[in-house]
Amino acid sequence: MFELTEALIRGVLFAMENQDDIRVMDMQEGVLVDPARIPAGERPSAHPDEIDPEARYQSLPDWGSAQGFQLMEQFLAELHNPVVQDTLQEILLSGHKVFRRFKDTIREHPAVEKRYHRFKYMTMRAVVIEWYNTLRELAGLDIREIGADEELDGMILSDITVARMEKVPSQVITDWDEQAYLESHQALPPHVRQHLYRRRRKRYLPEPNDPSSLIYGAWNPAGELCGFIWAVRERLTATEGMLEFHQLAVKMEYRGLGIARVLLETCIKDSREEGISTFVARLPGMGPAAVALMRDNDFKLIREDYLLIV
Repeated sequence: MFELTEALIRGVLFAMENQDDIRVMDMQEGVLVDPARIPAGERPSAHPDEIDPEARYQSLPDWGSAQGFQLMEQFLAELHNPVVQDTLQEILLSGHKVFRRFKDTIREHPAVEKRYHRFKYMTMRAVVIEWYNTLRELAGLDIREIGADEELDGMILSDITVARMEKVPSQVITDWDEQAYLESHQALPPHVRQHLYRRRRKRYLPEPNDPSSLIYGAWNPAGELCGFIWAVRERLTATEGMLEFHQLAVKMEYRGLGIARVLLETCIKDSREEGISTFVARLPGMGPAAVALMRDNDFKLIREDYLLIV
């Protein structure tokens, strides 16, 4: 039985998608071969599900338009990017030139396109690994645990720069903070939202360029700010500090790419190295994604707010 390397996985994936140049696997040599070069009696079945465990040549996992469409649906379900999600959903539902229009749309959003290609690769890679282990089991061998492809680490965020803001664009941050706060409380009447926002700014938030403010930004390759986290430093004792997060915002077209997580975790990591050991999150509108992010970083729920308007 051949060894399944990352290079071979990539070769199998390419062959799975190339419908014009069919390849099969040589189980002895671990190479892809043209079935036309195999004696007729040794060629595998045209149906990938029909596996002869004794055969030297095996068909590759089935991958056609049905599997490709299902993959796009799965990607859309995990995207969480409202700007692109609605357009892609309409394309899938239309049934008209779905694959071409889907690719053209994500190409207009490089960060989403990069995430899609990674998602596609990881999904198809899992199919190949499952196929490989099925062949091993049929041959009476133990299945193999194949770890992550290390070359993919950071692929989505490789073009995003996250760093502490040294020169804070105060007006940009305050305007964006207000917009994000009001957006996260859309269920409230407008006058209530505005009042709560003004009270929050007065009680909890200094100016962005105040020495107690700590702001990290995320920039795209063009140098445009696409997200930020705003925290306030406080001294608990002479030797111990606390950091309180008040805003974590990412532009809508960049959401669902992991930027918020990197902003939070980078800020925490750097602050811990500076001696801060206590972190409090007072982020507005804690939705499911934000709650999951807090739990993943071991934050504990300490309070919930309730509102009654009659």
